Amino acid sequence: MKLNVALVLQGGGTRGIYTSGALDFLLEKGAEFPLIIGVSCGALNGVNFVAGNEGRTKEIMIKYMKDPRFVSVPNFLLHGSLFNFKFMWEEMPKKLPFNQKQYDESKTRFLVGTTSLETGKPVFFEKGVCKDFKHAVAASSSLPRITTKPVMVEGHPCLDGGPSCSIGFHKALEEGFTPLIICTREKGYRKAEQKPSTIKACARLYKKYPAFVDTIRDWSKTYNKDMEEIDSLGESGKAFVLYPSIPVHIGIAERKKEKLEALYQQGYKDMEARFDELLAFLKRAE
Repeated sequence: MKLNVALVLQGGGTRGIYTSGALDFLLEKGAEFPLIIGVSCGALNGVNFVAGNEGRTKEIMIKYMKDPRFVSVPNFLLHGSLFNFKFMWEEMPKKLPFNQKQYDESKTRFLVGTTSLETGKPVFFEKGVCKDFKHAVAASSSLPRITTKPVMVEGHPCLDGGPSCSIGFHKALEEGFTPLIICTREKGYRKAEQKPSTIKACARLYKKYPAFVDTIRDWSKTYNKDMEEIDSLGESGKAFVLYPSIPVHIGIAERKKEKLEALYQQGYKDMEARFDELLAFLKRAE
């Protein structure tokens, strides 16, 4: 089955295991997409979906969130980030196989969203076009505050796409696609304003990049405006939006296996429950 829509994946740290459950159901159905757009953890989910590695994102989150080689304070001190993406790309595949051949040969266009520290605006990088694509994926997933050093992508400092573009549906619309959006927060969730302490810390960490600090300051406004538009697109039938059917109560770096497993199963079940509705949506969109 080939779906003629853009798959748009929200981030949210380990909340992205919800998305991995939904995507694994789609992989079982043989789903393919001409365009995939991922931001933050949505970018990591996209990597494994393009490779056809069912269950791999789940395994990474459940097995490696407690592994100090991947997530640890020493990483933060040595590399400027809690997450060691070099370990993820180079060492994880030795224990957790990655289908590199399918990933490399896939005809799916795959874009990841980052935030430029220079402009504070979203910047999208495309697999096969961007020579630093692994760095782009790392940048998209590098959260402010827990990442002190910008990730350089094609010579430009970038970090998490979330502050400027938590969900890349605008990019899908610009590309002329109807979006299938997978969210990691329940419908109606809205982001609280950034705490003054968070803004102060970011102003200190990223003092060379005032535009990025302004984007951090406006993060909740940007996010909430985007969610209002996504709700409207879904309700009008101009997009298919999958939200968690129950409130999500885990953070961006959850380590408890039972909570992660439960959220993964919820994503799988939610997509399964709405699959006939999705097929009907696709038929109408033809």
